[in-house]
Amino acid sequence: MLRFFAELGVRRLAATPHLHGALDDRERELVERGLEAVAPLAAEVGISVTPGFEVLLTPAVPERLAKGEPIGYAGTNAVLVELPFEFWPERSESMIFEIQTVEFQPVLAHPERYVAAQQDPSKVLELGERGVIMQVTYASLAGVKGRSARARAEQVIRECPRVILATDAHGNGTRLRAFEAGLARATEIVGPVRAAQLAAANPASILANQPFPIQAPLERKPESRSFFGRAKRGVSRWGDSKDGW
Repeated sequence: MLRFFAELGVRRLAATPHLHGALDDRERELVERGLEAVAPLAAEVGISVTPGFEVLLTPAVPERLAKGEPIGYAGTNAVLVELPFEFWPERSESMIFEIQTVEFQPVLAHPERYVAAQQDPSKVLELGERGVIMQVTYASLAGVKGRSARARAEQVIRECPRVILATDAHGNGTRLRAFEAGLARATEIVGPVRAAQLAAANPASILANQPFPIQAPLERKPESRSFFGRAKRGVSRWGDSKDGW
């Protein structure tokens, strides 16, 4: 995976293992050992790894954050949260609002893949309007996760004010390899400048704990150049920046 990203010119990755409960000593030690093992390999290919978690959203999460449990992206006030895929918990919106009230920035993992959001897009669109950052998966835009996920992913990157793209990859498989096709689809939908922000500048701002960039306008008429040509050109351009994604 590191070699794959290095070939794309990526210089920084966020590692977000799933966390379904409180961060206990065993889980913390497991993650620390994993980061220690990865560090020399990452350094060899010129990539830094920022630790974090993909946190299952429960009523206890806002209080855990307020008490200092280190479950966000390291050194930032942002936290990646996820909901159950099969149903939308009744208090989801209020739990996310409570995260904001304790001065953390919620980032919602794969909003396009929740069944409830596919059936009722307003669930995620309204959260977007309330300041939640949407993390859309490249594989969804590439069609790997089905038509419903692709349609919702396209809607989210068009209509939500703050969006980032991520592989959400669990290994060196389909999700990772969908990067170029997903980026190409994003470029077709929003134009090359906005797509570059979704893939690089926006996530870099989160990891730097900086304000979210002002977003470029949507481009309704993308260039006639092939999708993969635009994607590769974009990757080369982002590789020159300090913080790749």
